[in-house]
This record gives sequence, C-alpha cells and structure tokens, in this order.
Amino acid sequence: MSEWAAAGRLTGQGLGTIVDVVAGMHDAIGQRVESSLPPGASHIAGLQRAHAARVYRRVGAAHRRIPTALGQVAPREATVHDSKAGRAVLPLLNGLWGDHLAHADEPLTIRMSLREAGRDVTEFPGGGEHLVVFVHGLFEDERAWECEAGSFGERLERDLGVTALHVRYNSGLRISDNGASLSALIERTVSDWPVDVATISLVGHSMGGLVARSAADQGGDWTELLSTVVTLGTPHLGSPVEKSVHLGDWAMRKAPETRPLGEFLTRRRVGIKDLRFGAIAQDDWDGHDPDEFLRDRCTEVPLLDHVTYYWVAATISPDSDGTAARMFGDGLVREGSASGQGRVRRIPFDAGVTLGGVNHLAVMRDDAVYEHVREWLSLTSG
Repeated sequence: MSEWAAAGRLTGQGLGTIVDVVAGMHDAIGQRVESSLPPGASHIAGLQRAHAARVYRRVGAAHRRIPTALGQVAPREATVHDSKAGRAVLPLLNGLWGDHLAHADEPLTIRMSLREAGRDVTEFPGGGEHLVVFVHGLFEDERAWECEAGSFGERLERDLGVTALHVRYNSGLRISDNGASLSALIERTVSDWPVDVATISLVGHSMGGLVARSAADQGGDWTELLSTVVTLGTPHLGSPVEKSVHLGDWAMRKAPETRPLGEFLTRRRVGIKDLRFGAIAQDDWDGHDPDEFLRDRCTEVPLLDHVTYYWVAATISPDSDGTAARMFGDGLVREGSASGQGRVRRIPFDAGVTLGGVNHLAVMRDDAVYEHVREWLSLTSG
C-alpha cells in the first residue's frame, strides 16, 4: 500500500470515528428525552432518533470512504514522508496513533533514527568524539529544535566543537519502549562511529527528557560514555494537562450522554498516558489498567552515579516565584514536575534552573536556556 493510500484510509477512519462519537452522544440524549415523554410523543421521538441514526451512518460512511478514495488515486511513487505537508502532519499523526501504526506496521509509522544536519547518520556519519543527542517531545520531530538564531545543536557545534545528533521517533509509543529503542540505537551508532567516542550527552525536551532518562536506565556499554543528561520542561512527575484530560474522560464516562466522548478520549495513545505521572520504566505500566483513576504507579528509577543530571523549568509568568508561575508553569509543565521535586516523589537531580517569561515550546529555543545548556555541557565536552 502506498503512503498516500494509507494516509487516506487513516484520515477516513479518524473522521468516521468522530462522526460515531457525535452520533452516540446524540442518541444518548435522544433516549433520555424519549424516556421522559408520554407514550405518543415518545413514539415520535423514537422514530426521529432512528432516522437520525440512519443519517449518521451515511455521513460516517462518506467520511470514511472519500478520504480513502482520494488516497487511492494519489501517485504510488509519491511519499508522505518526503512531502512538506507530510513532514508537518506525521509527527502529530504518530503522537495521536503511534502505537496503533507501529503494531499494524503502517507505512506512515515514524521509525526511530538519529539525524545529523537533517540526514540519517547511518548514511552520513560525522566524526566528532563528543556527541550531544537531542530528543524532541510529543507531536514533534527534530525540526522542533530549529530557530532563526540556529538550533541548540548548531550553536553547540560552533561553541564547543561537539557533534550534535537529533533523534526522530514515534512519540505515540510507550516512553519505556522508545527509551529501549534509543539505547539500542546509540549503542549501534557508537559501535559504527568513525572515531572513538569520548563522551555522550543527552538533551531532551518535554517527553524527550523522559525518553532520555529511560534510555540511560536501559543499560548498555554506551552508558559508560554518558556524562550529562539535560531535561528541558520535562514532566518528570507528570503533566497537569494529561491529568486533567484523564479526569475529564473518567467523569464523562459516568453519564450516558457524554460516555461516547469519554470513551473516545480514552483512546489517546499510551505515550500520552505515560505523561500522566512521568512513567519511564516498563514496571510503571505493565499489568496495570492505563485508565484507572489518577493512580500513580511510577517506580523510582535510580539515576546513574557517574552521570550529572540537570533540569530547566520555565514559567510563562515573568516572575518565576509568583503564584501564577506556580499554578501554570510553562503552560504545560509546572516547576515541581520539571525539577522532579514533588510532595511525595523527589528525584535527586544535581542542579537546575527556573526561568521566567518562557513558555513550554520556547524553552528549546530560548537564549538564556541555551547559555545554561552550553555551560553545563562545557564541563564534560570542552
């Protein structure tokens, strides 16, 4: 199957599912109204509900078939991965349905790779002995690090003489699975690298910080070369956004009228659900119901003794010590989670900094953040 045919089919499935959710809510509301009416009016309401169900079936079928048909007529040699639109949509698609795509071996699945200057390093290997590996977050790929002033990787290559590598991965998969894949990928890269590697540093944004920590926990010879892990806006203790969505879907599943929407929300991928409490190990989720109500089962994964761990937290409020900063953090992650310092769980990171006036996405491009990252990495890569 061509990539565009797969794209059309998946788009149709998504649109059809949305129609089904609306139909289910409409029908549940109709049933409640029908049950409250006298017999004659109730019969008429039942007929109207049946008619609406037939309309929804036709609309749903159209929404499934039309995108599928459009995908079939696209040139088979054309690839979504190489198109401008595809590069913009694929990270989002994989974040939303990544585990489904991977398990079904869909052609639109993003396969984990290391990139250097936008190229796969297995095809265009560099030669530096100090490697800095950048790991993006949810719904992103390696282009998320790019900015007008130059990406952190480009600036570090210029300032410290390191070799910057960027991970591209499917953010809809389990964080622990991506961690294992990243560990294996770095192991192979070090083995095939044209010079002996002296140090490896990991820099992760948001979910990428969790993937980086998970990779370090997987073990392997490469971890002996690991010197530094830097996490930027990473929800080590969980994301309030994912907790809120979980609370919402749990509440909506309690009422018939909103149950279809609640069940739809529970279909978000396991990678997103891992962000609820910052799950980075298989033991955090294996054998547990991913939709149990606000139960934190995360284990305390020990940090590597020979590695220095740094964190950066940000607040959208210029005053990083104010009430608004504590409540909203960088818009998606609060300071306590980004620093690993919670009321119950505390992760013994070595050092970190909180910067005001920086939002969740800007933290991976901000000049002040870069200066801290450069200073930390210079201690081992200089």
